Amino acid sequence: MTHLHVLSVHYRHPEWVPLQRRYLDKYVTVPHTRYFSTEGIDASHFKPDERLFPSDEHYFEKFEGLSREALERAESDDWLLFIDSDAFLLTDIQPLLETGTDLVGVQRLENGDFHPHPCFTLVKASQWTSLGKRNWDEGTWISSSGVPATEMGGLLLERINDQRVPWTQMTRVNNEGLHRLWFGVYGLDGSEPVVYHHGAGSRARVSRSDLVAKRDIPKAALKRLAWASKVGRRKALGLSVTDCLKGDPEVLNAGMLDLMTRDEDFWQLLV
Repeated sequence: MTHLHVLSVHYRHPEWVPLQRRYLDKYVTVPHTRYFSTEGIDASHFKPDERLFPSDEHYFEKFEGLSREALERAESDDWLLFIDSDAFLLTDIQPLLETGTDLVGVQRLENGDFHPHPCFTLVKASQWTSLGKRNWDEGTWISSSGVPATEMGGLLLERINDQRVPWTQMTRVNNEGLHRLWFGVYGLDGSEPVVYHHGAGSRARVSRSDLVAKRDIPKAALKRLAWASKVGRRKALGLSVTDCLKGDPEVLNAGMLDLMTRDEDFWQLLV
């Protein structure tokens, strides 16, 4: 029987552990093992059957270490799920194992990215091995805006292209919202929600997509307010009109964290 190996990196923010577990428990309906790379988080936050690997290495090296551990135990037809600590499954994982490709991943086109993003990449063990070693190392590509971008996942994109590996992209469903990159819901063909990615859950809240011309800032603020003012979103998020107009990343982040802690189906408000 196919086995799933769930690989996640948790860094200094223990609040993501129970949140992520809530959705893994609900939607990972196949036999699986969970592997966590941890730094700055006490082991008491995890369950006895969850495999812990403390590490102070770089982010992509932590994922590399987890994949080595999983591949030592995996059969060729098993699957590896790379998932960020602040990313959650929103539906049963079984259909993702039946897309017809051996690699399924989030593609953040809204950030100018073409590579499978480590926030959620599902790949068959045999496919991951055939791609090579250290697949998550940084690499450079030309983004959709025409400028070079260097990021974790770039080398993986190079290998996918060089080997002509078919893969299934999950693109953003909620193209309108509080932020053009953070708080994203992704689905197959950009339709049915499959994955939520909070974004920057364990680091400074800065993104390439924030580098917009000053003339675009007022328009973005009004669009953010208009979105938040529909179907009770602003009230649910605890945001004032001023909060929406200013768009302070930490204020928006606090509102979303509070909502997701209170409501398991918080993501439905985003789409």
